[in-house]
Amino acid sequence: MGICMEQYVITISRQFGSMGRSIAKELSENLGIEFLDRDIVEATAKRMGLPVSVISDEEESMKSTFFRRQYPLGMGMSSLKDEIFYTQKNIIRDFAAKGSCIIVGRCADYALASNPDCLSIFVHADMDDRIKRVSKRDTGMTISCADDAAAAGEALIRMGAKAVLIKGGHMESSIVVTDCLCQAGQAPKFLPQPKVETNNNHGTGCTLSAAIATGLGHGLPLQVAVTRAQEFLNLALRKSYAPGKGCGPVNHAARR
Repeated sequence: MGICMEQYVITISRQFGSMGRSIAKELSENLGIEFLDRDIVEATAKRMGLPVSVISDEEESMKSTFFRRQYPLGMGMSSLKDEIFYTQKNIIRDFAAKGSCIIVGRCADYALASNPDCLSIFVHADMDDRIKRVSKRDTGMTISCADDAAAAGEALIRMGAKAVLIKGGHMESSIVVTDCLCQAGQAPKFLPQPKVETNNNHGTGCTLSAAIATGLGHGLPLQVAVTRAQEFLNLALRKSYAPGKGCGPVNHAARR
């Protein structure tokens, strides 16, 4: 990489499970510059006089990069969230002014958008690879079949989750996709749907989770909400489209 400026900053945003943090860490070692991630949380906590755990918890509830970029003044969030956002933005700029560094996440690309010596990188990876990587990291298991999914789901339940839905789209099958729903105190439930062969599958996870949340908001039992969400996603995949090049989106306007 041809970085020749005397002082520079690299910001790395990433998809969940894409190894963006590991890439950033290795890059910082190769370039011999500072790596910043949790350091920003700790600096924020110190500057605001709050426990690190409070900052971490608040961060988890406002992680959407899109909304933080679109609504930098807040989205009706608590004043604490707004204060954390602005404090972190100032801390990121302070770190950038001190010397060359790599900053992971926390909208550093937005905070340093006007910095001419900032290179912003977005790390992404294939969905199947991300699912396998995160599953192995969190449960120590590799999911390749429905039984693996059930075992991983039950492992996550033992860690404290009340319910876990493991998608089966990454498993090898030419006929069906079997999702696995695990709930505390209940046997795993396997929920099959016909497999849809399409390259236009962008947004499957977001669509499924949003449809489940909608069903729950209407008072449906969890399993019913999941099943109806599966049916909607299956239809949206069958009627997916390609507006341009590459992987197109599922069709949220799909109707039977």
